[in-house]
Amino acid sequence: RKFYINSKGEKVITLPKDIYESRPFNEGIAVVSKQLDEHETKFGRDISTLGYRFAYINLKGDCVSDFVFEDADDIVNGFARFRQGTKFGLVNNKGEVIVKPTFNNIGNFNNGMAAVDVNGKYGYINTEGVLVIKPQFDYAYDFTEGLAGVWVKGKYGFINASGTIAIEPAFEQIKPFAEGKAAVLKDGKWG
Repeated sequence: RKFYINSKGEKVITLPKDIYESRPFNEGIAVVSKQLDEHETKFGRDISTLGYRFAYINLKGDCVSDFVFEDADDIVNGFARFRQGTKFGLVNNKGEVIVKPTFNNIGNFNNGMAAVDVNGKYGYINTEGVLVIKPQFDYAYDFTEGLAGVWVKGKYGFINASGTIAIEPAFEQIKPFAEGKAAVLKDGKWG
């Protein structure tokens, strides 16, 4: 059986026997999974495949969500991405679904926004799941220090929190801003 210990080495949470994987706690919540056989009928035959379902537990070891997620990320900045089928949604740090699985991809929340893929174009949602920057970019990175990298017509540039181009797309590759600076590749040279 899997279990969690405290800093004194004492068992504080013992997980049920059917828990296959348990991850570290982040912001008071952890991802756990169960292994299960999935059955479906294809071409007139019953097919059984090994699958997993994920859920979230709190610091007491209580499930705060059902085992309904086909994949689940750890909580980052109060939110976690999960997948059902081919679409992604979000849960908060209480395990509550706050954005139903409607997006092709979702980034991490920074500056109160996360990049989302809507039919191959990227935009940004707020913490309620509302689109605040319409999907218009070919690719988009998470916000750092108030700016986010975006791919526009074959080049990378940066937008601000209102979605306005802050640094024109002129780069072959970019790295996120840190301490007021971002590494960029232009004409085959990093600067």
